[in-house]
Amino acid sequence: MIDNLVREELLKAMERLSPGMQRRVLELARALRESWACGTPSSALLGFSGTMPPKEADELLRSIEEDYERSDPSEW
Repeated sequence: MIDNLVREELLKAMERLSPGMQRRVLELARALRESWACGTPSSALLGFSGTMPPKEADELLRSIEEDYERSDPSEW
């Protein structure tokens, strides 16, 4: 479902584009949709939850923190 504010802003922006540019925006939207649909559904990955030994999970978390200087387990 598209947010009404986003829809309105998108339509306003599209009205100012040439027909060729509008088609390019449409192609981009389609490409984004297709690329987003790729991959494994999260429901298929739930079976792996909790399967990593705690020691390995701690090492992985430390590695992430060292490489990216932050981690938020609540986002996982």
